Amino acid sequence: MPIPDWQATPTDFLCAFDTSVLKEKWEQLHAPDLMPWPEDMDWLEAGQQQTLINGWIAYHQGNFANAWHIGQKLGPAGAALMAKAAAAYTDYVCDDENQAINILKSTFDQASQHAKEWDDDPNALFAAALSGGRYSQKISIAKALTMGLGGQIKALLDEALALAEDHAEAHTASGLYHAEIINKIGATIGRLTYGASAKQALHHFDRSMELAGDVPITAIEYANGLLLLHGDKGAAQARELYAHAADCEALDSVQSLDKAWAAAQLTD
Repeated sequence: MPIPDWQATPTDFLCAFDTSVLKEKWEQLHAPDLMPWPEDMDWLEAGQQQTLINGWIAYHQGNFANAWHIGQKLGPAGAALMAKAAAAYTDYVCDDENQAINILKSTFDQASQHAKEWDDDPNALFAAALSGGRYSQKISIAKALTMGLGGQIKALLDEALALAEDHAEAHTASGLYHAEIINKIGATIGRLTYGASAKQALHHFDRSMELAGDVPITAIEYANGLLLLHGDKGAAQARELYAHAADCEALDSVQSLDKAWAAAQLTD
């Protein structure tokens, strides 16, 4: 299904990026996903490396439509770019639920195929898990489980972490996987059917904070996971994590959007 025109990110959240700025900030921006600088990806042609750089510039400055389309054209090499652009856009910019679902479904379908082609690349695996998780949230976790997406996403995350045990974003997503399952179907059935446990959720969240605690989304998703697991009993700790996220330095457009969302939770 063709995807209609994407909405523009609000100008207050746009950031100025070019190749030199991106390279300077790359290590900080991509510490959570361990993504190598594109010019160090010697398995890509020089033209592909530059195209990937252009795509990441678009993503970090807040041009999610351009980033997504560049990632899509690059195939497996652009899977993480495509998935992250889709996640950021559908989380914070898109107000059309049908469009969001279409984007996430298309992204998940493509990223899943890329993960099969590059099954030794943790970010190709994570891209499929990320887009699959966001798609599941949009259509409802219950529906996603009946479609068999829960097992697929867990397998992708387990494989990504087996290849890169310090992949903070995969730890965050794994924590959410366990928390979402328990919230939806309960601890006992969740453990027996999907291997979900609150202990594992907290382990992954704690590990992600150790690895990337200075990134707003890390604290945000930990807070979200606590609310899923504990409801009102987790509200105080969740609030502390939202406050932490709101106080983090924003290095790009996505982190600016994350900070604003976290700050908004403190006013409720």
